Amino acid sequence: MRFYGKTSNSHGRVIHFKTTNANTKTYINTGSGSMTGINTGFTTLTGHTGMLPNNAANYFTNEGDLAMTNFPFWLSGTYHWGIKGSGSRWEVDDFPGNYTYSTYHQIWIR
Repeated sequence: MRFYGKTSNSHGRVIHFKTTNANTKTYINTGSGSMTGINTGFTTLTGHTGMLPNNAANYFTNEGDLAMTNFPFWLSGTYHWGIKGSGSRWEVDDFPGNYTYSTYHQIWIR
């Protein structure tokens, strides 16, 4: 699995990494469990300047169809991955807590 994300927020960081983390794979495939362990089981790719996933310490669990989008990994109040998380928050490696910025998220699964 490969993750890529950036935001119009002024921080300018880019998330770009791949992972074979078993928890992440199961969570994406089933919606059960969590992405616990993604913070140590990843490889950065060209252009990665983000604080995630290595600083991830928090994980939503058992989100079903929202497993990839509703804050699957983040550091509380600091760095988040959210695609319409909690219904209205679009966040990439930041925490505006709203939809103020435009975001670009991609997840590839092979």
